[in-house]
Formats: sequence, structure tokens, C-alpha cells
Amino acid sequence: MFPHERDVLAQVRLTGQEMAIRRGQS
Repeated sequence: MFPHERDVLAQVRLTGQEMAIRRGQS
């Protein structure tokens, strides 16, 4: 597993949380 993969996964998880929050607000 490459070091940068962790950062990518972290960004994807953060993006998923932001999308979930936006869904809850709208």
C-alpha cells in the first residue's frame, strides 16, 4: 500500500461526510 493511498482514502472519506451533511441540510 503506497503512502499516498492513505491520503486519498482520507480525502474520499471526508468528501463522503461532506456529501452526507449536505444531504441532511437540503
